[in-house]
Parts: sequence; C-alpha cells; structure tokens
Amino acid sequence: MKILLLHGLGQSKKAWNQTIEQLNCENIECLDVISNNKENPSFNSLAEQLELKLIEESNPLIIRGLSLGAVLGLELYFRHPEKISGLVLIAPQYKMSKILIDIQNFIFKLMPNRLFQKMGISKNNMISISSSMRELDYSDKINRVSCPVYIVCGSKIKQI
Repeated sequence: MKILLLHGLGQSKKAWNQTIEQLNCENIECLDVISNNKENPSFNSLAEQLELKLIEESNPLIIRGLSLGAVLGLELYFRHPEKISGLVLIAPQYKMSKILIDIQNFIFKLMPNRLFQKMGISKNNMISISSSMRELDYSDKINRVSCPVYIVCGSKIKQI
C-alpha cells in the first residue's frame, strides 16, 4: 500500500525526512505541497494540484498529513473517497477559525520577509494560502468519512 505524505504550511517535504527513516515501508511518496512558482496560491489550487496526482494512482493509498497537509488529505478524501484507503491526520482541523486565521495573517504581515524565505515560501504566498482557508468547514461532511482514520494531536491519538 502506498503512503502519500503531505506537509504543513511553512514546511517542505523535508519535514518528513525523520519519519521516512523510521517507517519500514518502501512505497512512500512525499510531495512538496506548495510551489513558490505560483503567484497567490489558494487552498483550492493546492488541492487541485494534488487531486491530479491522486487521479493518476491506480490503487487506493493512505494519506498522512500534517496541519495543512491533514486538511488537504480531508479535501482529497471528499473529492475521491474511492482513491483513499486510510487517513493519518496530524493536528487537523475540519472547521477553520476565521478569527485565528485573521490573527495569524496579521502576525504574518508584521514578520520580515527573510523569515518566510527561510521556510521556502514568500510572505505573500503564505498569507494567500492562509486567507483562502477562512471559509473551510467540513462539519456537514465529516461524518461521511468511511475509511480508517487516525488523528494525532499533541500526545493524544484517537482512532476512528
């Protein structure tokens, strides 16, 4: 079974290096979710890019996502549940807090550009992706998830 690893906002696929070393699995693919080549990317454009990859897969896979990657994993599941045999969601959210996103973006605007460059993303792209997630709310869909799901949040693990 193939495992697809999706990193969080402000990270790259390198965030999974230690995890990959620990996993005893040969069929792992780790993608850079965010391309800095795109001007003003949105959550939807990231999901569409990943959806193309998912459609190419001949067999269902397991998605392991961290933060933004976890939310993208949910989005991909809702678009193509037949392509996903399991989800491992680390620090996921199924309903975004508009207030927290607004506060986060305010802080991002105050931060110097060089801090974003160290993360491998431009300040504008970080704010663009974050802003595009304000309206995300899977409350009415979350009960439709029928594949095995592991949720990891801090030191607590919940199997659904």
